[in-house]
Amino acid sequence: VGGVVSDRGRLGTLGHVRRSRGSGLVPCAARWGADLVAVGRPPPGVDAVAVIARLKDDPATAATPVLHAAPADDTCPECPADVCLSSGSTPGQLARVAEALLELARARARRSGLYAARASLATGAASRPAP
Repeated sequence: VGGVVSDRGRLGTLGHVRRSRGSGLVPCAARWGADLVAVGRPPPGVDAVAVIARLKDDPATAATPVLHAAPADDTCPECPADVCLSSGSTPGQLARVAEALLELARARARRSGLYAARASLATGAASRPAP
């Protein structure tokens, strides 16, 4: 999560949530292997759309779904996020959209074979010596 995201507590029900500042969001998402990036209202001097563009341009994070929890007055016409959702949305809507993006990413990963590779790494199978 980068920036101020209202209803951030509900995102915690979907998994482990880490925060990062706007300028460090791209390297952190790559290092942590983020399954989803939510970008909220950035601190002064940080352009959320530019941060999202860097996420989508970086090969390490390009496939990561991005949810932009945009300020209510922001129309996001050039935003490359997968979904732009007004921060004035109803309670729980952010978490429901995040959950849908996560499920879509998992389905794409299963279809491409990345799911099996990630699962084997998570269980340590990739680090065990072959018999």
